Amino acid sequence: MKKFTKILGVAALLLCGLMISGCEPINNIKEALAGPKDTWFLRQVDYKKNGTDTTVKLNVYFCYSDTGFTTETNVEIQPGLTAVVTGSADVAKVLNGLGDNTYIIKNFSNSEETEIEASDDDDENNKNKTIKFKMTPAKWSWMYNFVTLENRGKNIAPFNKENNYKELDVDNLKHISWKKIMASYLLDNLLE
Repeated sequence: MKKFTKILGVAALLLCGLMISGCEPINNIKEALAGPKDTWFLRQVDYKKNGTDTTVKLNVYFCYSDTGFTTETNVEIQPGLTAVVTGSADVAKVLNGLGDNTYIIKNFSNSEETEIEASDDDDENNKNKTIKFKMTPAKWSWMYNFVTLENRGKNIAPFNKENNYKELDVDNLKHISWKKIMASYLLDNLLE
């Protein structure tokens, strides 16, 4: 009983301290844990195409923005989480069409649900399933704090005028699975 009384006493003391000092310490903690906005982060994701034994590493750039912005190459980044996947000669062997100096882009809106449709590359269990996903600052902060990301600053290679990257139409690349890309990212998170 004495331990319980001591614990309650310490909790009451902490509560009084918070009430006297206001909410500033709580706000400082929230700010420290919030994921940066309008900044690009790189994560390499392993991607294996169904029916093959080949796995490639995709460079996936993530950026969360509350209001959106325009890149150096005049690409409109919409509000929410934007994922940009770049290609290479190795990637093109597994994902036809996504070669050198090409990229695909997907936005996960913060104002409405984004539907991720099944692709030709989803496994049999997921071929007919669609996922609806709404991005929030809290989800972005969670992803930012629990997954290792490399800070790439305000601009990335696909949006640098000097690099001459070409955007590929996502609708024409039905064999690329956003479910796999995002699941791999989140699975890496759980395994770290």
